[in-house]
Amino acid sequence: MPEHFDWYDVQYEKLEKGLQPFMTIDGGHSWNLTPKSATRVIMLNFETVIISISHNLSAIIYSFDKGTTWLSHGLLPKNSGLHYFGQLSDSDLSVLIVTRNSQTKELRFDILDFSNIFRFSVVNLEFDCGMKHFLHVPLPRSRRLCHRGQNINIITRDANIFCSNKFGQYTYVESLCPCSSEDFVCDFNFQLKDGLCVLDPLSNITDTPLAREKEFQNDIARFGYHHTLSRYIKLSHDSCDSHEIQRYYKVPANIPSVLNAPPRIYVSQIMPTGGHFPKQQPIQVYLNKNANLKQPITMDYLQQHLYNFLDNYITRFRLQDQTIKVLYYVNDALIDMAYDPISHVLIYLTDRQQLKILSLLTNYEHVVSESISWFTYSPHHRLISMVMSKNIFCYCELLGTIKCVKFSVDILKSFVDFRNSRVFLLTTANILKIQIFAKDPTSLQPLDEVPEVSQFTVHDDNLYYLAKGQLMHRNLKLKDSDLFLIKDVTIKSLKLHLDHLGLVVF
Repeated sequence: MPEHFDWYDVQYEKLEKGLQPFMTIDGGHSWNLTPKSATRVIMLNFETVIISISHNLSAIIYSFDKGTTWLSHGLLPKNSGLHYFGQLSDSDLSVLIVTRNSQTKELRFDILDFSNIFRFSVVNLEFDCGMKHFLHVPLPRSRRLCHRGQNINIITRDANIFCSNKFGQYTYVESLCPCSSEDFVCDFNFQLKDGLCVLDPLSNITDTPLAREKEFQNDIARFGYHHTLSRYIKLSHDSCDSHEIQRYYKVPANIPSVLNAPPRIYVSQIMPTGGHFPKQQPIQVYLNKNANLKQPITMDYLQQHLYNFLDNYITRFRLQDQTIKVLYYVNDALIDMAYDPISHVLIYLTDRQQLKILSLLTNYEHVVSESISWFTYSPHHRLISMVMSKNIFCYCELLGTIKCVKFSVDILKSFVDFRNSRVFLLTTANILKIQIFAKDPTSLQPLDEVPEVSQFTVHDDNLYYLAKGQLMHRNLKLKDSDLFLIKDVTIKSLKLHLDHLGLVVF
């Protein structure tokens, strides 16, 4: 699903041959069966086209009316296995399909473009949706239409109109309604049962249940008991959003501090909006004994893979078992690497300051740039942010043209966020400078500064950073006070994985 398209979701039942998808278009209030598929379901240009591949690999299955009717197109060749199926970008109507002939072993690349269907036949221009082509639909919630004190309407494309939706997701508040304790979910790894937040059987942890009060007061909400300690949270006067009130929440210690312990890796879930839960529940990831956290690593959390640089080889470990696969030999030592789950490529920086991209489908290696001292990759932006020289930061789309900007002071790390028109620059004095721009990062204006920062990652208005080994959070939109998220443990590295909405800390 496109980023931030909150009311659409697809869940899958694994069959003996293929998958049975279930799709919701109203935030989970109702679920509908879609045709059996061999792949995940992809949405192109927001709601314009929904597409997958049939479970027997015989045809492409697609819908223009949000899954009401489905059509098929026999594109796939016979005697071929599917290697890749994914969209080219969030802004067009094309998908890339890679197949391999089972007899000749040859790879075949097909690009399926739906844009011609949405073009005027006379002038050959794409027919974009206008405001008259959208419907205002109330978003159903657990308590009829009320959710966290608001009755929300979604603005969605009229399924009967063949137009390309380039507006994305829009909502507006129709009216206000009373808050309820049902508006606030249990902590991560807990589930609601008979008024209690009890442990999810799949969490693999043991803890004391959290009792919940069924009555809800105007200003004080009792969230429950944990280790016999009662919790009270003061609600803000104008909002029922629990994320805005977490500054009053004291997060207890949840990871033991061990002196001289070997490096460990933890995953801590965050909200779909990018905010943190009232109590973060970091879960330790138990790795293969041959994995080395002191060497560059990156994760594909959906496939449960960890990529590690070991003895000049890029090696892949499966998190759920002891399977190891050596993938690629690299002449130079690696400084850091990242993984793109859509393109199935690794992006890595060598000790010779070369930034490279490696396709795991074809083993083709592409040199992005020389003289790069640091980089980070944002999969949901599909953007690489880099530092070149002492005071020059650069950025480019995956396999795109690099653009560079000179800054006034020396910098260590950078991140360009075009969606929110912000640039984050970590200086050599460990001051995180947050800048804003109007059209592009060539003209920056200061917005804020955060001292004593060693690492950081950003998801929309949520800034997560490390200060003296402590994981901190700041809401850039609300400009609230900084919060400790995980105490009593020293964190050395921090990465954000949006494929499972989690923070990975080392």
